[in-house]
Amino acid sequence: MKTYLIIGLIVIVALVVGIYLFTKKEYALKESFASPDAAYTIDLYVEQGNPGSGSFTGDADFKKAYVILKNKNGEVLSKPSVLNSCRFTLGDFSLDWNEEGKIYFTKFNYIDLSDHSMNCM
Repeated sequence: MKTYLIIGLIVIVALVVGIYLFTKKEYALKESFASPDAAYTIDLYVEQGNPGSGSFTGDADFKKAYVILKNKNGEVLSKPSVLNSCRFTLGDFSLDWNEEGKIYFTKFNYIDLSDHSMNCM
């Protein structure tokens, strides 16, 4: 009876790990944008789709994306965290280097340059 329980637990754990690895999304750098004064760079990372999906609809706008803020030396100043993933759909991306010290990367989401914090809704 104990062996069946152990084998059952091993099978369940293997299934959970397999499902996680199968559904885990990969992101790749799509484009980099320099600030007007060349002091910062925003890197746009986009979810990689399944190449075998064969979709003919324009679903590129619905891919998930995120941004990373770097200084001119390439050091990361702001990036998504576990608690604040700041993911958005690619169709919502619009970059605005605000003169008030904020970089808007969607209509409502921005990075505050004073403390390099990401503010996402």
